[in-house]
Amino acid sequence: MKEKALLRIKKMKKLPMIFLAVIMLVLTLYNLFAFKSNEINIASERVSLQMASDLDGFENWITDFITDADLIKSHLQNISPETLKAIPASNPYLNYRYTDQYTHYIFAGFTDGSFTSDSSWLPPDSYDPRNRPWYKAAVDQNKTLISDVYVGMISNDFVITVCTPIYYEDNLSGVLGITLILDNLNSKLHDDRSRPNFDSFIISGSGLVLADTDNPSSINQLAEDRYLYFLSAAQKTDGYLSQITADGKFYLYRYNPDFDWVIGTKTDLDSVTEDAAFWMRPQPIVNLLFWVLFMGVLIYIGNLNQELITASATLEANNDSLKLTNQKLEEANHQLAYRAVHDGLTGLYNRFALDDTLDTLISKGFQERKYIGIILFDVDDFKTYNDLYGHIQGDEALKTIASTTAEFCDSAVMTARYGGEEFAVLFYDLDIDEIYKISEQLRQHIQSIGIKHKLGDFGVLTISGGAHAILPTLSTSRGKFIHQADIALYKAKANGKNRFYRAYNRE
Repeated sequence: MKEKALLRIKKMKKLPMIFLAVIMLVLTLYNLFAFKSNEINIASERVSLQMASDLDGFENWITDFITDADLIKSHLQNISPETLKAIPASNPYLNYRYTDQYTHYIFAGFTDGSFTSDSSWLPPDSYDPRNRPWYKAAVDQNKTLISDVYVGMISNDFVITVCTPIYYEDNLSGVLGITLILDNLNSKLHDDRSRPNFDSFIISGSGLVLADTDNPSSINQLAEDRYLYFLSAAQKTDGYLSQITADGKFYLYRYNPDFDWVIGTKTDLDSVTEDAAFWMRPQPIVNLLFWVLFMGVLIYIGNLNQELITASATLEANNDSLKLTNQKLEEANHQLAYRAVHDGLTGLYNRFALDDTLDTLISKGFQERKYIGIILFDVDDFKTYNDLYGHIQGDEALKTIASTTAEFCDSAVMTARYGGEEFAVLFYDLDIDEIYKISEQLRQHIQSIGIKHKLGDFGVLTISGGAHAILPTLSTSRGKFIHQADIALYKAKANGKNRFYRAYNRE
């Protein structure tokens, strides 16, 4: 009987060990699954960024052709049509050389049917540029655009043309064109891809394939149903769309209304998941080793007496307490990092964060030749508002103005509390007219929310400030830039409040 009781006790001691072993196995497998899913998501996001970067670079390349077409156009508008038409081929006035290696042709067709180009090709006597697709498109829409696909007579290839009407003394004299061979679009997409397993495609607004590095033979043919679906979906949405198809392809694409194109890229989903290299990462190996070691510890604990089991349980409890302490410390560190760059009352960024961001924008704007802008304003008669309604209501008013400003200026780079009742909004790639327009709309919007102020000049809280924008130079400094906006703010205050002034650019 005693031996049976001992066996029963031993079995009862083993049951918790077996139960713990099963739980640990389940947790380990779940942790491995969660880690693998996270790694795949990270790899997918990284690949998406690479794909988007490839497409952005290609669109910039096309945009350069459009920009250069307008530049050539501006030169030709100072030259009479008779001078241009006098040189039918190898026209030096059209001798504009691009920096890339892809073939292109520059030409002009005139309202009397004559033609000139930068190449040595001469059109036949029956040729009339006014009947060509590029000429008709530019004249009909009276703007710079990309034509539909047609067969170029110079290259005898499928081409598209960046075309724009040209004027001399305010009269239409003809159309300037820069031809791009469709095969070159394919080559550019192929050459600029950041990974060898990326393939790119372009679908025109009419559903034609303009480029497809995966299937070049489909160029100038009606796109397959999948691409037509992408075209329809992208035309209704701003920004990039992504989709994983049943055949395991990962697509990233978007619609460009300036070109009337859908441009996208694709890759095999397997190539994305391989990037995760799951089983070669430390965490799965550590998880498996940890589970094996844990099983060894369980077997060892099963052979010890009850006191050792109790001591082990106490140690595990201490470990859990330490993990909780570390978690609390980590949360505290996150809170400290947040408070370092945010204002405690309004939740907006603080002045230190604004200064750092503005320094970055000045450098970026100088390199990219883009405008940097600021709206600097403060709340009119806020001291009397605080004295009349109390600091608690004053804080609520500041929070309301802060949240309203952040929501209204949601396209801004940053909205910050500059100090006290003073706020600043940073912009990038907007000129002074656009920023001043936003500042006026913001001023009217703040006034319309109707925060009552009996002693204010307008019966409600209003704002006054300065709007400023510059193209940064080597001499641009943060202090000077903000000071110019501050001067405009003081001017608005001195001239009746509830208004904005443009800053005077002294750069």
